[in-house]
Amino acid sequence: VIYDYDISNGNVAWTGDCKKMFGFTPREIGDIDRWLSMIHTGDRDEVLRRLNDAQEKLTRYDAQYRFRKKNGGYLHVHDRGFFLPDHKGVARRMMGMMADESSRFRAERTIRENTVFRDRLESTMPGILYVYDFVHQKIVYTNRSVEQLLGYTLMDLKLEGSSFLERIVHPDDLQNITQWANEPPGTIKENEYRILNKEGVYKWFATRDTPFKYDSNGNVQYIIGIAQDVTRRKEVIIQLGQSEQSYRQLFDTVGEAIYIQRTDGTFLDVNEGACQMFGYDKKELLGATSDFLAAEGKNDFDILREKTALALQGEPQNLEFWGKKKSGEVFLQEIKLTRGTYFAQEI
Repeated sequence: VIYDYDISNGNVAWTGDCKKMFGFTPREIGDIDRWLSMIHTGDRDEVLRRLNDAQEKLTRYDAQYRFRKKNGGYLHVHDRGFFLPDHKGVARRMMGMMADESSRFRAERTIRENTVFRDRLESTMPGILYVYDFVHQKIVYTNRSVEQLLGYTLMDLKLEGSSFLERIVHPDDLQNITQWANEPPGTIKENEYRILNKEGVYKWFATRDTPFKYDSNGNVQYIIGIAQDVTRRKEVIIQLGQSEQSYRQLFDTVGEAIYIQRTDGTFLDVNEGACQMFGYDKKELLGATSDFLAAEGKNDFDILREKTALALQGEPQNLEFWGKKKSGEVFLQEIKLTRGTYFAQEI
């Protein structure tokens, strides 16, 4: 979530997935006082101290804290930002980003459980702050993060000239480069690009730009922006997709019937072997229970529930179960019950 804080009146403009991340709409998060009230009481004083110190000294603001969601729970967020001074050198505005680290940790756990990605994700790198001359198409200022994240120095950027941006932005993303005309102050434009680093590798960046200076005709000449490296987030999405695809291929090639049951007994997933054994389509089985597959009057469900409870406590169980196919055929099968996790869910 990216924010734009107007220090003069305390108003904060929120953009991004506020509803998804916090459960609140941007209006519900509100101004600076409302934001502060939603920080965990154990973290609030330190966050306020860091904010005031950065505002006074015009230095980078960086804090990690617990932030309350609409449902009463808390997210662990990493909050970073910078202040823009007025002509007197007094902070008048702040731009920053809040990243949900708890989501990142959940993604790491899911990937580990599926054995396709075991290394923990690196902490979110500081964003690149830049001032871009839109008229002459060149970067006139950037902080040190550009060298850390892309390998380029400010001197590299100056020497490369006006066509440099077109050479480092991925060809498929050139059409997405933000254009400016005479947009009013406070206009925010956001985008995502793949940018080529000095080693020849493309990285994904999310950008947020706003007018910084206008020419004599009222057209935007300079923009100031912040770019966040979101490559790792993209890789997580790809890895999760590959993990699920690989798991599904293995799951459905096993000849035996496999049932994934929630703790309430309903089927969360079944493999192709189970569908073939009973003659049902998967959509007919998902959400059903063992009763749906049982032959009438041939199973002791008290014993089945007892063994299921023991399995959920970590004691593997074996039992016989009389099933009934969709065709009406009754047959006996041996079942093994084992506790586990399935994409971060207890089963």
